[in-house]
Amino acid sequence: MSNTNDHPVAARLCALVLSAGLAGPAAAQELSFGLTTDIDHGGVGGVVEFHGAPVFGQQGGVSGAWGIAARSDLDGDAWVGAGFVLDFDVSPNAFVEASFMPGFYHPGETELGGNLQFRSLIGFGWRVSPTGAVVLSLDHLSNAGIDPFNPGAETLSIRYRMQF
Repeated sequence: MSNTNDHPVAARLCALVLSAGLAGPAAAQELSFGLTTDIDHGGVGGVVEFHGAPVFGQQGGVSGAWGIAARSDLDGDAWVGAGFVLDFDVSPNAFVEASFMPGFYHPGETELGGNLQFRSLIGFGWRVSPTGAVVLSLDHLSNAGIDPFNPGAETLSIRYRMQF
């Protein structure tokens, strides 16, 4: 039977990893919801997003997390997808959000050329409280040329984002 004295480096490394994992604030998940409008066709609707805890980065810099999102409008168009979200703090209260999410699109009045649509998003956010932010974003849906018909669509959204 061995003890930690037989492997002092391994014991110290385990202690260091455990203490690093337990130290510092817990990474927060985020839920956001808001209103969206199709810039090209004028459809008004709603959007909801969930961002998991960051998988890399640090508060005050660049961080990345997995996310899921869904949107639907009064014209019957709907999209749901999952992918990766990046946040970049530009000041203590302001940040830029970017994401890329492939997803499923159901056409209502707006045909985009197939059900597989990729969403790319860029947004500007402002923290209004320690756990809340308002985000204004522009996104683009496209099938990336998988279907010969690929008009794409842009939407403008305003969301309230909460950390928990």
